[in-house]
Amino acid sequence: MRRANRNASFLMFSLLRVCFFGVFISTRCAMGQDVSVAGIQPSTSNSYIVSQCALSPKIDGKIDDTCWKSATEIPSFYRFGSNSAVVEQTQAWICADHRKLYLAFHCIDAHSELIRSFETQRDGDISKDDQVGVEIDSQESQRGFSSFIVNARGTQWESIDSGTADNITWAGDWHAATRRTEDGWTAEMAIPFSLLKYRPGMTSLNVLLFRYMARETNRTNWPSIPPSVTDSSIDARYMQTISGLVLPSYGARAVVLPYTLLSMGQNNALHYGVDVKYPLSTTLTGVATYKPDFQTVEQNVTNVNFSYTEKYIGDQRPFFEEGSKFLPAYDIYYSSRISKVDEGVKLVGKDGPFDIGILGTLANGSGGQQAVVVDINREFGSLSNLAVNFVQGNQPGQPLSTVGRIAGSYAWRHGPETWYTDMQMTGSWLARDPKGQRQFADFGLNPMAGHPGFHIYYNYIAPDFSSNIGYVPELNRQGGGVEVRQSNRFDSGSLQSYNVYFQQNTWQYATGGFFHQGQYASVDLGYRSGIGIHLGENLSKRRIDPTTLYSDHVMELTLSWGTKTLLQSGSIEYDSGTRADQFYAFTAISQGLQVTRNLSGNIYLDELKLGEHVTKQAVVTGTYRLDPYRSIGGRLVSYQNSNNIYASYGQRMRSGTDIFIIIGDPNSVTTTSGITLKLIQPL
Repeated sequence: MRRANRNASFLMFSLLRVCFFGVFISTRCAMGQDVSVAGIQPSTSNSYIVSQCALSPKIDGKIDDTCWKSATEIPSFYRFGSNSAVVEQTQAWICADHRKLYLAFHCIDAHSELIRSFETQRDGDISKDDQVGVEIDSQESQRGFSSFIVNARGTQWESIDSGTADNITWAGDWHAATRRTEDGWTAEMAIPFSLLKYRPGMTSLNVLLFRYMARETNRTNWPSIPPSVTDSSIDARYMQTISGLVLPSYGARAVVLPYTLLSMGQNNALHYGVDVKYPLSTTLTGVATYKPDFQTVEQNVTNVNFSYTEKYIGDQRPFFEEGSKFLPAYDIYYSSRISKVDEGVKLVGKDGPFDIGILGTLANGSGGQQAVVVDINREFGSLSNLAVNFVQGNQPGQPLSTVGRIAGSYAWRHGPETWYTDMQMTGSWLARDPKGQRQFADFGLNPMAGHPGFHIYYNYIAPDFSSNIGYVPELNRQGGGVEVRQSNRFDSGSLQSYNVYFQQNTWQYATGGFFHQGQYASVDLGYRSGIGIHLGENLSKRRIDPTTLYSDHVMELTLSWGTKTLLQSGSIEYDSGTRADQFYAFTAISQGLQVTRNLSGNIYLDELKLGEHVTKQAVVTGTYRLDPYRSIGGRLVSYQNSNNIYASYGQRMRSGTDIFIIIGDPNSVTTTSGITLKLIQPL
């Protein structure tokens, strides 16, 4: 039976190689076929003057207020990263007063019956919906931006530059409204300047307006972005300056979020704590917490797939989310390592060309834990930087480890492409004793669409490198590798996008001797119908000890469907071959379910077969959306012979009290009896 499985896997590997090279050759032939459209030209103005409105608009989606008649008009949108003609044009207007920036959109759509707007919950997943939005680089640094988006149903979503917790009072509120029309739909937005971080005395902002039609390949935007650009995360480099603004200076005002937590059941307890956010300047924010509660935060559920090392798990706790982009990389600061916090402080933000992130936490009692994290980053232009990191922390009952790092990057543009190089030097200490170093260097090319890019890197980690609150799953290795990738998307035809990737690396033990060698190749295809295909092949050898050498040969196949829907998408993944010299198979199935307009769910099943060992897991979730701010949910997690079932109610209001109720425990291995009530009342 095992021989038959391996023969089947060999045939699938061979098929994969044919598909890989076939797709690569065909996409290379297709690249460069660009369509130039007359009349589509980027703006040549360096700045647009925003008109000031004497009477602010009523945010109801109608665009019939007097202010819009004299507002600054944006007459044309352009396809993102493409010269193809825009399918449906969009008009937009901008105006402002001394408190807010106002935007209006008229989204023309000859097929209004195809407009999609599934999400109804504020800050839910609107990625599959027709939507409009604005990105704002409020410090004109060309480094990052805040996003404010509304879908065609009027559901709002925002992302504040540097990150913030999800309490609306804490993050700051804004308003939007939409309305369906005979020729499409319209939207209005009102964004308070108090939500933005800008330097004193500024009278301008950098912005990008966009519209996304769910049935199209990509978005349209203003201003125009070169066809060579494929990554929207670098939008800040191409934004338009709008000037003539009166950006107010706000007096410092603390946001205080006290909470009360009542637990009843196996353990009856009453807890309380408080989070405080205080703007030290218009660009720097201080955060303090006392007895923060993480009990009601549902952490990520990882799959059971085989791994030689510890799996990385994201951290969703609000205190650690605030300003997370200003803190060091996870290899020296992995917040999941900080399991308990009694008191904590943070300072995050920008001060001119400097990014500043400082964090300190303390957990008292036996087996106490503490952490100090510092990240000072000096930017040079829009592409290069020099950073200094300091991290000190311990695991409960262990001595402090200290890590210091100097890191720098230099990048330059050559036509539509960007070349870059990075270097890092990291030292470590345990207690006061010097320990091993980590060194890293890389060099690469970020290509234009349809052209290959590459990344070459070298990494050294000493066997005694110490980073107690960092994620470094393997020590004592040195080596490097190369990555080659190519991607593109198409505005017509059945194939919507592709991505081809290849990696090869070789590692030695830092103390001498072979450690690991691997090759990985993959092809990802996205079709306009909502079908996605992933093919991958992994070949590697790994020495575990002087007498044990494992060979791995794994084929990956994933088929996904309904990718253009919010609640009904699904996928099946099947990986097969040899891991650790044993027969290996991993299967994962996921399917979203939309029962009614407000009731939805998801079923996820996975199974690992490694030799004679079988591991199974099932996760079933359900959500009932009561309104944009309230929902009821539940989850079943079954792992081997253990089951955990819990239910929850969440209420996140624009003003007033946030309420969370949990029956059971979302992070327990087995079902527990009890109920937890958490109240958050902003002051």
